[in-house]
Amino acid sequence: MAALQWFLLGLVALSLVAGEKCPKTNDIQEKQRRLVEALSYVNRPYNPKPKDHELTPAEKKFLESHVGYLPRREVYSVFDARYLPEANASLYFLLDPPNFDGFIRAIDILSKHINEDMLYYVVSVAATHRDDTRGVILPRIHDIYPDKFLRSEIIGQIKQKALGNEKDIVVDDTKQHVDYRDPYSRLGYFLNDIAMNSHHYHWHVQNSLIWKNRTYPSVANLLKERIGAAFAYMHHEMVNRFDAELLSNKLPRVTPFENWNDPILEGYAAHLIVDRYQYNYMYRPPNLKLKDLPETTRNQMRQWRDRILDSIHKGYAISKDGRNVTLSEEDGIDIIGNMVESTVNSINLPLYGNLHCYAHTIAARVADPDNTYGEDNGAMYDVATSARDPLFYRWHKYIDKIIQAYRNSLRSYTVEQLTWPVVVVEGLTVEGAKVNKIKTFWEDDVLTVGTGFTFTGPSATAKVNVRHLEHEEFSYNIQVVNNAGENKKAVFRIFLAPKYDEKGHEFDFNEQRQSMIELDKFVTELTPGKNVVIRKSSESSVTQKHEKIYANPKERQQNDHCNCGWPDNLLVPRGSYEGTEFQVFVVVTNYEEDYVPSDESCHCGDGRSYCGILFGNHPDRRPYGYPFEKRTDAHTFQDFKTPNMYAVDVSIQFTGVIKKSS
Repeated sequence: MAALQWFLLGLVALSLVAGEKCPKTNDIQEKQRRLVEALSYVNRPYNPKPKDHELTPAEKKFLESHVGYLPRREVYSVFDARYLPEANASLYFLLDPPNFDGFIRAIDILSKHINEDMLYYVVSVAATHRDDTRGVILPRIHDIYPDKFLRSEIIGQIKQKALGNEKDIVVDDTKQHVDYRDPYSRLGYFLNDIAMNSHHYHWHVQNSLIWKNRTYPSVANLLKERIGAAFAYMHHEMVNRFDAELLSNKLPRVTPFENWNDPILEGYAAHLIVDRYQYNYMYRPPNLKLKDLPETTRNQMRQWRDRILDSIHKGYAISKDGRNVTLSEEDGIDIIGNMVESTVNSINLPLYGNLHCYAHTIAARVADPDNTYGEDNGAMYDVATSARDPLFYRWHKYIDKIIQAYRNSLRSYTVEQLTWPVVVVEGLTVEGAKVNKIKTFWEDDVLTVGTGFTFTGPSATAKVNVRHLEHEEFSYNIQVVNNAGENKKAVFRIFLAPKYDEKGHEFDFNEQRQSMIELDKFVTELTPGKNVVIRKSSESSVTQKHEKIYANPKERQQNDHCNCGWPDNLLVPRGSYEGTEFQVFVVVTNYEEDYVPSDESCHCGDGRSYCGILFGNHPDRRPYGYPFEKRTDAHTFQDFKTPNMYAVDVSIQFTGVIKKSS
């Protein structure tokens, strides 16, 4: 039985007749060469600078009016509202040229006038969305800024060898530093995972908070759906995954950071320095308290929070033109998500403010809020580094609490809404080397660092040996009965959740459902009678493939230019030596009720469950996280389940074995 990727939910005959709405561009290899060349000097002072262009009067006026506000040596943050106008204007400048030559010219012009970090971000957003760059793969953030992913000690070792005229440098970064005075150091394998932090950055590229649905000469398909809902869901999943790692290490789950007068108990040191500018991410000692920033106070943030909660409780939000907009079941989560994240698509940015973004900014500047001592910002400031800091998960658990307040205002699903009467799931097993047991281990890999950096010099390259978590290949074996008497397309939704809390108590189901981790979503066709559906873990709709991170940038496959997707090596939590008990859930729903017409060419390759799509209709009518996103009165899964659902206990066992990447 052939399993179809879940993005086929929305593929309809019309799109096949009319042709692809978002086809890959022509001359991909040449365009990729030119685009990489245009960015080759970013963070690489030894590489040639872009060429000069004779500016038109309009270009001169634009540069004088809109750019140059963020100093060159600073890190750019999408969270810092002070620089959003400059980033917005720069993005529009890159999207306005109607052809690729004009796009490259615009990059060259901007490169002489704006901060390099901001340039890379806005070029990434533009190249991901322009019609004439579709299929062109940009260097990823860890290719451009490896010093945001590798500790300064490792960068120093590379530099020392380069100064000694070594050309093919090899450095070891496989040692795990654990200090039991800091319990979160046990989760360094998760917090510092290169692929996870790279995913977080590129998620904010594909779903950029500065993207506005307006007319661009370079973009034919303008509609981006569910940006707010995707923000709420993906960050909810990141928190759930962090909590699962904590439970695997016998640590309590994080608590929301909601009282902003309380001290921040967790200290944090990133040990990261952007070498070119010696930008040293600020250390945060434990027990510091948040302080007002010159541009934003904690009371202002409380007002934004209260206004958002008030709109949830009233069931409507107030638009910028004063209309009451109902927070419906269909659109409410998207409206709330945009309000909380503070995107340019917020229904009323002046009223509902900048809660999520300034939470990052105020936390990143906690040790030097008014820059009295000239300190650089902390890791929470930079989207490439923020998920390394344990405080990120406390902030986002609080943000998630606001999102949950909206979801809890909705009616629970009825049994009839949850049931697909003609389908019964009779069994589920998770099969690795053993049935219903998944083994995890360490895997040693190689990260390639290219030439041109201050720490590699003009000609040296470096290979950094790194160690990350990995799991054995496994598959889901699902026994399903189709009683319809005819073939039926079915959507399979697979989730994982911890069975016990930090005290060893079995979760009440209404709490457990909020800890769900999505593992996969796909479509297959069921024949009448009994069916056995087998799905490999490597086919997950959540993850990106290993080679997207660790393959040499020149060798990466050109099947996905979005660079977004949860890392495959972190698909499941680490577990413990004796085995940590989880449950795997499968829910089978009716494809004909779920699908929405959507052109596959407007989707990206990997990670669609978390990353969404580029343009057009979202191909799944159900909300993110369905059917576990709403509150329920059920105390156990048995009370909640309908015949088209099933769950099985699964033990995840960490072996401690170290293997070489294949």
